[in-house]
Amino acid sequence: RPEIDKWAKEGFQAIPEDDHIRFKWFGCYLQKPKTDGYFMMRMRIPSGQFTSNQGREIAKFTNERARGLIDVTTRQCFQVHWLTIADIPPIIDKLEEIGLGVLGACGDITRNITGNPLAGIDPDEYLNATGLISRYVKEISERPDLGDLPRKFKVSISGAPHNLAQPEINCIGVVGAKLEVNGETKYGYTIRVGGGLSTNPYFSKWLNVFLKDDNEVLAVCAGLTELYRDYGNRENRRKSRMKFLMEAWGPEKMREELEKKLGYKLTDYPNPQVVERNSDPLGPNKMKQPGMNFIGVPIKVGRLNGDQLKVLCDIA
Repeated sequence: RPEIDKWAKEGFQAIPEDDHIRFKWFGCYLQKPKTDGYFMMRMRIPSGQFTSNQGREIAKFTNERARGLIDVTTRQCFQVHWLTIADIPPIIDKLEEIGLGVLGACGDITRNITGNPLAGIDPDEYLNATGLISRYVKEISERPDLGDLPRKFKVSISGAPHNLAQPEINCIGVVGAKLEVNGETKYGYTIRVGGGLSTNPYFSKWLNVFLKDDNEVLAVCAGLTELYRDYGNRENRRKSRMKFLMEAWGPEKMREELEKKLGYKLTDYPNPQVVERNSDPLGPNKMKQPGMNFIGVPIKVGRLNGDQLKVLCDIA
């Protein structure tokens, strides 16, 4: 960060070319043509949840510094374009001031944690995973020893049994689950590992385990991330995602290596299922809070301008 502050004063030409790629860890990429000196910045917004006041601040600096345009990404983040090096420090400062940030938005690191977009209001969810996601960011995503992974690492966490958080296509997909024990229903999570799209698409595979609480989810996810750090392919970036490690090991070995790291056997959970929800919940829908509704609003090709974001915040 001190170097970014220095370059912001000295100008784009002062940045060594070798350092261009390192901006990823601060959520920034150079736009093409890279010689023009403009950056794209992606923000970290865990599970896509932000307050109206946070949204107004984002709309404000978008209009002032980013030509008024915001992209909503598939990882539930915002990203803006046309930033100069001088724009980057004040925007990072503002994001930190309002409780958001950029660390982990890009780079070979755990990316923004995605979740059920209806967390806390979903009539179908078993557990509200919002607090779990907040802990994940602090206890795993921000761990310095997990800040240089073989490549990007994507995680989704939902307390619902459906696939609105897209667990099938994440490196780790945590899903709400229930277990019947002696006539008593226990709610927790189950997990699938090794999903991803791009040129080699893989659906993640179930580990067939039941995770009883937030602490166990965090321990399991930390263990899986460490396995990826230690055994992921660092020689060939085309083969360096978690999906390739899962393909090489299979779910049985992945679970075996994880349990070795944990030092205990996980609870068996055979034949886990996910409820297919193949459309977004648009329009007015009932919340789990009696008598209340939410409104799902489509955003064409994921693009907003700052004024539209402000109006959405005012309505909310």
